[in-house]
Amino acid sequence: MKGTDIIGAVSITDVFIGLGGDQPRNGHARAFWRDGDNPQAVSLNDVKGCWYDHRDHVGGGVLDLIRRVRGGTRSDALEWLAELNGVSVDSRPLRDRASITATQQHRRESAYFVGVARIMSETALESLAPEDPSRAIYTELLAALSTSPLSEYTAWCEHQPQFAAALVRAGRSRQRRLQTALATFITSEVEGAA
Repeated sequence: MKGTDIIGAVSITDVFIGLGGDQPRNGHARAFWRDGDNPQAVSLNDVKGCWYDHRDHVGGGVLDLIRRVRGGTRSDALEWLAELNGVSVDSRPLRDRASITATQQHRRESAYFVGVARIMSETALESLAPEDPSRAIYTELLAALSTSPLSEYTAWCEHQPQFAAALVRAGRSRQRRLQTALATFITSEVEGAA
């Protein structure tokens, strides 16, 4: 797929969530990459495909947002975006047309999954003692969610499908209290199984 097609295939909100951001409210969200807590710090416009950080006075398009959060070059950002979309940058589709629709659905679900899985990891890390060996699981999960969100979601679908589906449903609900409660429950289930 061409770079412009890849960029045009996803909304700035989907990219924001895929990078680990919370679901924006009324086109605004917090700048999670700098641990910002102001829910109005970043403006997102899906129609124009752009974002703006009001504190740092920076913004731009989809690739600019990816580079702001992850660093790297425009090519690196395009590669990450292609993975999120389930396509290859070299113009060859990875799947036929019927599976592209399934891939797009999987990508959208992964964005919901990432938001709640991040809450789950952060909640677990806050509640576990510093010397608890279980902390490594959640630290690794946070790293995986940042570097390869679609791959991490796919792995959960294969190994923990009921939890993956529950996290996606909670992400769609956009209710932080439900997301936190589910994340706490899954954390206790995972730790109980260990």
